[in-house]
Amino acid sequence: MNSAMSNEQARAALEKLAEAAGYPIPELMTYMDELVKENERLRHRLRTASARGTAANMNSRLMDALRE
Repeated sequence: MNSAMSNEQARAALEKLAEAAGYPIPELMTYMDELVKENERLRHRLRTASARGTAANMNSRLMDALRE
């Protein structure tokens, strides 16, 4: 069972909940948008750091091979 929700599904569920409660939550939606942007930024940094680590490891192995 996959319990992960997409951003759109989460937004729709929150809007439906707020509508049912009769309470508008525009600040929550703004905060959610900020969190989504931050999440994407961090994912990008993680992918970049991972790629750099792999490249550094490959460079290290290449240098070791050239020394032999």
